[in-house]
Amino acid sequence: MGAHEQDMASLVQRKLVFLQDGLLVLTNSGSALHTKATGLVEAARGDRTAGVGADEYAMAVSVLERMCANAGRSKAN
Repeated sequence: MGAHEQDMASLVQRKLVFLQDGLLVLTNSGSALHTKATGLVEAARGDRTAGVGADEYAMAVSVLERMCANAGRSKAN
């Protein structure tokens, strides 16, 4: 079993998701945890981007995405 499968199995064992028609579906507990995590991420993002305009943020994300793509290509060589 690969790491991805182990991660999914752990989520099922923790009763955060269940398998339905071949898809993983959040349980009530999983949904609550997702909502909590989303709030934490949004709060952290707000702290980190204070004073940064939407255009500046979009440009920074775009540059970082291209840098990651470049790094992925150089690993393949």
